[in-house]
Amino acid sequence: MTYIISLCVYGLDDIEAFAPKQKSLALLGWKDARKIKNNYQVWRLLTPTFLHGNAYHIIANLTAQTFLGNGIEAGIGAYRMIFLYFVTGIGGMLLSSIYKPESFAIGCSTSVFGLVGYYVSYIITGWWYMGREAPG
Repeated sequence: MTYIISLCVYGLDDIEAFAPKQKSLALLGWKDARKIKNNYQVWRLLTPTFLHGNAYHIIANLTAQTFLGNGIEAGIGAYRMIFLYFVTGIGGMLLSSIYKPESFAIGCSTSVFGLVGYYVSYIITGWWYMGREAPG
């Protein structure tokens, strides 16, 4: 929904196919470390999760979320999944603001990588239990 809103605000960009103009992404809240630090716009740690750069970007993120998120949500439940998704998204934007403050960021890739991190930690901690049948 925010992708369509970002397309409608200032129109399409001439550089990429189906990409909103950078002006609209800045208005809607891409990650800008200077504004977060100097103007206390902390909401810019969350809003980039809902913004996307072009049609390919949103399709790739939705595909990754579908494949990773279905399994995790089935295992830990909807509320924990929502918490995990947004905490990793905000944490990724915060980390990006610290280590690369000059860059602007959009997309939910930080949340997707958080889901990947959850899977990796689940595999590492439960490796010896996988493939065994439950007693009973």
